[in-house]
Amino acid sequence: MIKYIVYSKETGEILRSGGCSERNLARQIKSDKEAMLIGFNINSLTQKVIFDVVSEEGTPINPRLVDKEPNERTSSSPTIPPNKQPAHITEEDWSE
Repeated sequence: MIKYIVYSKETGEILRSGGCSERNLARQIKSDKEAMLIGFNINSLTQKVIFDVVSEEGTPINPRLVDKEPNERTSSSPTIPPNKQPAHITEEDWSE
């Protein structure tokens, strides 16, 4: 099992990560706007990929994993709209 990180060549945003066999590794890149780092553990909430420049062929030069600045970090739990939140039913509600 090979660990991988797929990230945007334009922004360095981590798009997905996981593990797969070497045979399936190339299938993890879904467009020419994506690139891959191999062999890293990642926390996409607190880390991102940066690189120096993109070559003429579109390959990021010197990609590396860094911690995000506090203002770049996203919440770990999504916001649930009020109409989709769970109901809080009490015993009194059931008896009515």
